[in-house]
Amino acid sequence: MGSTNLVTGDNTSGTSEPGEPVNPGFPGDRSVWWSWFAADGGMVTVDTAGSSFDTILAVYAGSAITNLTLVSVNDDFGVLNTSGLSFPAVGGVTYQIAVQGFFGAQGSVALNVRLPVSTTPPGFTTQPLSRTVPDNAGSDITFLAVLTGSLPRTLQWQKDGLALPNATNFSLTLSNPRVADAGGYRVVAVNPYGSATSSVAVLAVQAALAQDAFDGRIVLSGQINTASAENTVATLESGEPVHGGVPCGASVWWSLLVVGVLCTGVAYILYFKLIENSGPALALTVTFLVPVFAIAYGVLFLGESVTAWMLVCGAVILLGTALSSGLVKLPGR
Repeated sequence: MGSTNLVTGDNTSGTSEPGEPVNPGFPGDRSVWWSWFAADGGMVTVDTAGSSFDTILAVYAGSAITNLTLVSVNDDFGVLNTSGLSFPAVGGVTYQIAVQGFFGAQGSVALNVRLPVSTTPPGFTTQPLSRTVPDNAGSDITFLAVLTGSLPRTLQWQKDGLALPNATNFSLTLSNPRVADAGGYRVVAVNPYGSATSSVAVLAVQAALAQDAFDGRIVLSGQINTASAENTVATLESGEPVHGGVPCGASVWWSLLVVGVLCTGVAYILYFKLIENSGPALALTVTFLVPVFAIAYGVLFLGESVTAWMLVCGAVILLGTALSSGLVKLPGR
């Protein structure tokens, strides 16, 4: 790029192979071929100046003789009926160039390819994007940057402003990122005409939550609970059921096992046993004592404080229960 490429050859022993394209109005034969890679885009000039015979010059896009697409073709352009043409090359594309003899003319071939010198500093058309990933998830992540600007270019990826070893490509891949890999990543591009630095892509690596796994679930206790968690890096555990029949993922777990078994299951067993032993009328009085026991459990297990009104109301409940059950009788009854 930016200079004249001159190659030479000879078509004396050249032939036209099966499937070779034929361009109407250009009766050529004894073709010889070159491939030219456009490292950058721009208007390219190709000619056969210096060849010893009447040439036909054609440029194609494609990679196989049977699927070539004509870009441009020329017969006479310069001295001794040599050929020349120009076309807008696309950077990164390989072009196929054929030189033929007019009606089978033969001799030495000179092929000149010229790409105008570009003095464009580097610039980014695609910036690397920030990512959030779980710690030790077992998968790779890739940061990608796409650039423009004249060649030659050098690239250097950085983490938190420090150069990363062997990170000089358009992309940067991190294998199985861990918490220590979190930080800001960017790439610096330099060519003879300037430099450019990409935006910073932040990699956030979040440690897995203990309650992501069923065995790490958090046990809730007490009458009223408010719990919160973040499931951004949570996963679907192997063997985990389909909750509510809806496929899902990123689950976190809590447990209400103690509340369900002790406060409900055992209580009902004792209640039915009381009905069996004391009869339904006496057993019904147990329900009157629920508020009193609720206050007692709050004090014993939750550290709640007791107010004067609680004591008064509790006393009223106990007295009413004693009267209704016959444990205490009013005078004269």
